[in-house]
Amino acid sequence: MKNGLDKVTTLLLILFLWIGVSPASAKVSPTYQNVTVEQALTIIQENRKNSMFVIIDVRTPAEFQQGHIEGAVLIDILSPSFNNKINSLDKTKQYFVYCRSGNRSRRAMDFMEKLKFEKVYNMKGGFKDWASKGFNYIY
Repeated sequence: MKNGLDKVTTLLLILFLWIGVSPASAKVSPTYQNVTVEQALTIIQENRKNSMFVIIDVRTPAEFQQGHIEGAVLIDILSPSFNNKINSLDKTKQYFVYCRSGNRSRRAMDFMEKLKFEKVYNMKGGFKDWASKGFNYIY
């Protein structure tokens, strides 16, 4: 019986060690994540004073001037300088990207993933859904 317990204990120990070092357990949450506007609001509120958190609006300057999320930095995905501007950002920071409907920001997030940014959120539904929910923004 002692031999049987030793085998079970050994197997459990191996299993726990394997789980503990597996790549799946290394990430508590996904690095690149699509979030709803409600989740976006929570993420932004939780990170308002976090200097490692940056909100990026990837719409055009005209769209940005019509209204944007407070604190957002404009980096127009349609601009020829977009790739260079994104590539020059600190890849260790957390980024929250949005556009009008979520399509352009999804492309921006995909590009940031290729550049190995550590954490990027994309807001599904975009600024259109954000504003329709009555969430705060600046004109």
